[in-house]
Amino acid sequence: MIDTNSKTYCPLIFHGIYVERAGNGAYQIAPCCISKKSQVLTQTIDFVNNRYLNVIRTAANNNVRAPQCQSCWVVEDNGGESRRQVYMDRFKENQATTPELISLDYNTLPICNAKCIICGPYFSSAWIQDAQLLKLGSRGAITIIDKEQNQLDGLDLTQLKSVYFNGGEPLLTNDHVTILTQLQNINEVAVSYNINGSCYPTEDVLQLWSKAKEVTLSLSIDGINEQFEYIRNPLIWKQVSDNIAKLNNCLPNLKINIAYTVGLHNVFGLRECINWCNTNIDKFDVATQFHVHTANGKLDIKFAGRELRKSFLNELSLIDNNKFYWGTSLKNYVRSTVDPSNNWMDYLYSLDKIRNTNWETTFVELYENSLNDR
Repeated sequence: MIDTNSKTYCPLIFHGIYVERAGNGAYQIAPCCISKKSQVLTQTIDFVNNRYLNVIRTAANNNVRAPQCQSCWVVEDNGGESRRQVYMDRFKENQATTPELISLDYNTLPICNAKCIICGPYFSSAWIQDAQLLKLGSRGAITIIDKEQNQLDGLDLTQLKSVYFNGGEPLLTNDHVTILTQLQNINEVAVSYNINGSCYPTEDVLQLWSKAKEVTLSLSIDGINEQFEYIRNPLIWKQVSDNIAKLNNCLPNLKINIAYTVGLHNVFGLRECINWCNTNIDKFDVATQFHVHTANGKLDIKFAGRELRKSFLNELSLIDNNKFYWGTSLKNYVRSTVDPSNNWMDYLYSLDKIRNTNWETTFVELYENSLNDR
């Protein structure tokens, strides 16, 4: 029997599910949005008896780190606070090992108005044309996904305490509204979103949110001003910053978090973004509301050269580790994760060519420090 205080136990393994449409009425699932998704597609979702979920549960019951949960193990091994640890605290009263659905992570349709440089066509419809120009391929399923497909058939939502939406850009779809209107106990549910800040919620959505126990909006802000506009192309920083100002205190149960995805392109913008949030978001506790995640893909910090890596560590030394739970783990990631096999500059130059942008003048510190590795 697993010890629920052990370092292999996670309440989401027994009480959570992530659901993502795969087209043609099929789904991919996982215990949460950052764990590895099932490769075998399923047509119906049986939360208690699903084979993929039960393989992970069996590992946890045997006090074994499930490989599907590698994202959390990496964070913890680098000294950071993982999603597992956050939910251990959040679900203190729900740490039984009998499967019961308490947490739902829901991937909305991949409809998005941004072509973020850390993303691609799988999660953003806006990326498709650029992906074709760059010969990256695209998500063909986006054109055949059944928009009316009910992902929640067979799931008991009566005990839900947490619902999280990611996308795409969730506010460009009705998926989140469809889900929330099904919750008869919405006043007991903590609702959260990952959004890009470009879409202000409608009055109907605000009214729906007002019924929830609490609403947390995690805004994907990875820089400010022209750096934001390069990273989150073609979004406009003024529009996003104006929306943030309007969201301040628009509902008594609403809180704004910042989700800063850090890659080798924006380490030097981290302090500037923290300072902007402190100044412009009401009652903002930067220690608990500014969250940093490492980027995967072509701009992963692991692809930085030796000299650039040194400059990153110098930059990060100017941030108070004691204030940020992610400070130590980010430094450890920079030190320990090395893979110089990818020429990240080629990727940025190829984007500049089709988008009429210029990474050298937008990320001046990155460009200047990268010269030492050439």
